[in-house]
Amino acid sequence: MDKKAVSVGQISMMFSVMIALIAICMIKGISLIYAFGGAIFFASCIFIYCGYDAVSLLKMMWSGIHDCKSIYIIIVLMGVTISIWLASGIVPTIIYYGFLYINNTNYLLACFLLTCLIAIFMGTALGTLSTIGMALYGIGRGLMIPAPILLGAIVSGAFVADKISPISSLTNLTIKLTGIQYKDYLKTALKTLIP
Repeated sequence: MDKKAVSVGQISMMFSVMIALIAICMIKGISLIYAFGGAIFFASCIFIYCGYDAVSLLKMMWSGIHDCKSIYIIIVLMGVTISIWLASGIVPTIIYYGFLYINNTNYLLACFLLTCLIAIFMGTALGTLSTIGMALYGIGRGLMIPAPILLGAIVSGAFVADKISPISSLTNLTIKLTGIQYKDYLKTALKTLIP
């Protein structure tokens, strides 16, 4: 059977089904693994309909998973770190000691720089926001800093650093897919990051 090109309509349908399955899983409160499995099955059916061999599709899937295995390890380690930080009470401790040591400082600049530093070492913006970001927000609200300005400093610091962190899953995925070195990626990322 000859291979047919996958049309834009079929690709749109695959993404629509994937988004619908994710939405259903979120509404029902069940694991997203079912949505991803269903989306993979649906996409595989479309590719088989277009003439692709099921064995070659499985080989391509396995190759993609194997190429990104280091990223999966990083994501698991980030999840473990965040869970340990939340369970061990690091966030309340930071809030307590933060009130003791924050005197006559530009708190917004300190929030930005601290979230940058933590996000670079953790490799995740969302993990930084859910741990140190919550503590900084609590301290800032205790100091009566307006919430929009405070959140802007915290979120900006976390996402700026996540873009250039060498252990960020997004950075590693980009490097892996494009086949470039981290130094080259950093030079390109800084061109848009610094302004």
